[in-house]
Amino acid sequence: MLFFSFLAIPCFRKVVRGEPLVPCYFIFGDSLVDNGNNNNLKTSAKANRAPYGIDLSRTWPSGRFTNGLTMVDFIGLSRFLSTCFDILYEQRILVKLNDPNDFIYTKANSQDLGFADLIPPYATASGDDLLRGVNYASASAGIRQETGSNLGVHISLDDQLQNHQNVTKAIVASVGEAKATKLLNSCLYTVGMGSNDYINNYFIKRSPASRNTPEQYATLLINQYSSQLKALHGFGARKFALFKLGPIGCTPFAIASSGKNACVQEMNDAVKIFNDRLRPLVDQLNSAFTDAKFIVVNGLAMPTDLPSWINVVVANTCCPTDPTGLCLPNSKPCHTRSIHAFFDGFHPTETVHRVVAATAYRAYLPTEAYPTDIYHLVTS
Repeated sequence: MLFFSFLAIPCFRKVVRGEPLVPCYFIFGDSLVDNGNNNNLKTSAKANRAPYGIDLSRTWPSGRFTNGLTMVDFIGLSRFLSTCFDILYEQRILVKLNDPNDFIYTKANSQDLGFADLIPPYATASGDDLLRGVNYASASAGIRQETGSNLGVHISLDDQLQNHQNVTKAIVASVGEAKATKLLNSCLYTVGMGSNDYINNYFIKRSPASRNTPEQYATLLINQYSSQLKALHGFGARKFALFKLGPIGCTPFAIASSGKNACVQEMNDAVKIFNDRLRPLVDQLNSAFTDAKFIVVNGLAMPTDLPSWINVVVANTCCPTDPTGLCLPNSKPCHTRSIHAFFDGFHPTETVHRVVAATAYRAYLPTEAYPTDIYHLVTS
């Protein structure tokens, strides 16, 4: 199986920024963006131990299912993503100058949300932290309440929405209803859910969900997802970025479990049905809520037209894994983390998270975002 990774380049020069493009950033999701909410839950789905976070600064909290930062960290942090954008789009210009139909991006366009610090997890956020956003993501969580129960306690999307409602009440109590409404209307809300509804629900043997056809199950998920997004709108959200699901049948764990050394096409086909329904869902929500803007970004789906500045690597794990696909506790990971696609059996390395953040924030290929990218969502 082939995946993509970011061309190793220096991206950590000092960057001076003013105010963020949005006053706050709220994050809903699963283990791909969980930054510590599962640390104290009774579950096997937690990453608050080595070798997870091996490349993180000691001042940053543990709990991420990768070696460093995640895509939502990169989308928010100015001192990392901006210079990566500069180099990224320079590379895109170089490879596309001969095509007059392509847009040519310049350094003036390369910008990020501009937060000076990481968005904190809900588990530890309090006080003024709430005013700049919260990460509610929980490993093993899904759109459906029962999803992930095979691994232990988790915070489903419904529960994450309840946590967000609690935060909005705290914000109202802190700054007043009028100011809180204006603040919440201006924030960015990213939602990446659904992978566990397949991995830790539909494709579990004898799961009640597996009695549905893939088309029926996708319909169930989309209908529930639509209701959840409408509820989030009711809490004041107006700028929504939804992430598509990645090719879960091409994770190292799925490939190893198949015994065929190949992607599990049945899993990828099922996920594709869900992904294909996200664009019509975005159209429906944009029509229903004219005061809001909904977009869908490609996320961790494999691009079909890779520019020359992206390397293609073999998708083996960077750390030794246990039978569940997670890194063995305190095991020694590979030294070539910057060119690996996957850190463990399910989760990408920081390298891939950086690419996903860049392409979601400033889309280049038509398949990367619809109807626009995150940058235009927050600046229009």
